[in-house]
Amino acid sequence: MSQLSDEDTITLEVTRSNTAFILAGMYFDRQKPIEEDVTTVDTILQHAKREGAIIAMNSNARSKTWHDTKTNNRGKHLEDYILSKQLHIMNERSTKTAMKAYQEKAT
Repeated sequence: MSQLSDEDTITLEVTRSNTAFILAGMYFDRQKPIEEDVTTVDTILQHAKREGAIIAMNSNARSKTWHDTKTNNRGKHLEDYILSKQLHIMNERSTKTAMKAYQEKAT
């Protein structure tokens, strides 16, 4: 879905039988204000109102809500947005970051 995609977001519409939903992968650049990326999420959610959406993201925002050790301003802003839209977080607790797991596997 090119109208909902850019250099940091890829968005697809997935259809199976009579069921359709929007699937998006997003990267939030820590150098940009998080409000810009939240606006993109809003646009995707508006488009997906009828179907529903799954959004996977690297938000570069820290929050205990998704099992970080602390919450920063970006994390608080994203927490507030998620609550306001009644979204669900499906992040599992992990003792390793993806990079650390990759590095251990490579050695």
